[in-house]
Amino acid sequence: MKKKNKIWIFSFIIMGLLFISGCEKDELPTLTTIDISKMTQSSITCGVNLISKGSDYVKEFGVCWGILPSPTIADNKKSPDIFLSDLVTITGLSSNTTYYVRAYATNDVGTAYGNEISFTLWLNVSDLNITDVVGYPYKTVKIGMQTWMAENLMTTRYNNGDEIPNITDRFDWQDLTTGAYCNYDNVQDNFTIYGRLYNFYSVVDPRKLCPNGWHVPTATEWNTLINYLGGNSIAGSKLKDTGTVYWIAPNIATNESGFRALPGGDRWGYQGQFHYIKEIAHWWSCSEENGWPIRFYVGSGTSIVTDGDDKNCGFSVRCIKD
Repeated sequence: MKKKNKIWIFSFIIMGLLFISGCEKDELPTLTTIDISKMTQSSITCGVNLISKGSDYVKEFGVCWGILPSPTIADNKKSPDIFLSDLVTITGLSSNTTYYVRAYATNDVGTAYGNEISFTLWLNVSDLNITDVVGYPYKTVKIGMQTWMAENLMTTRYNNGDEIPNITDRFDWQDLTTGAYCNYDNVQDNFTIYGRLYNFYSVVDPRKLCPNGWHVPTATEWNTLINYLGGNSIAGSKLKDTGTVYWIAPNIATNESGFRALPGGDRWGYQGQFHYIKEIAHWWSCSEENGWPIRFYVGSGTSIVTDGDDKNCGFSVRCIKD
């Protein structure tokens, strides 16, 4: 009798172990795709956010890409360049081509994929091929049939060499009826990243802000750019610099255009106060409507907005080629 009990107990244990083993699930890794943090005319940097390894260790991870949606590791793939890094730089990409990329991770169960990101390297950004009258150099970018500066204007002189007054006092700023510039918050170092802020009087001054062969764009030229990038509702994301180094999160941006919009903030015409650096990019046009100068701005989302504002406001300037 005791022998039968021992056999029964042993059988029960074996059945329990088999039951537990049978309940174990083979699981794939769980992951997301890290958004694009850097883009050039032939490369991007993105990466892998590994949330869970699944039911087995991860043998390989990286990003895969292709010219069709839902790319797999059978298309193109690359693991991080640096040990223990989660970032991958994809090189050798072509201009005017839309790519699709997503992270992947492989364990013994199989390969799992993160969310898909699409991007287009449309344009040709040229390094330091134009300078203003002071000598500040600018990158330029060709977008459709237009050529733009790929940086905000930094000049402190009109194109004939005359100085543009730097007005620091906020009440002096609000009373101006002539051209002026300032650095955001009157901090000199801000201009090296975000450029300077100019009032509308300087924009339309006949001595000109932009270098020879360039000018402050009209509202029509701005709208040509916006329409080329798909319209007001989505063009903003294609104009903005990616990541949150210079933009406050969240920043929905691809910089597909190469324009690399940076949020230089503004200076109000009333009382000359500063607002929104790292949050909003504002640019003047040289056009007016019903007595109001027209400006364009983009914030954290995907859209770009057209509006009229006071001539005493201080906004960034992007020059366009004649």
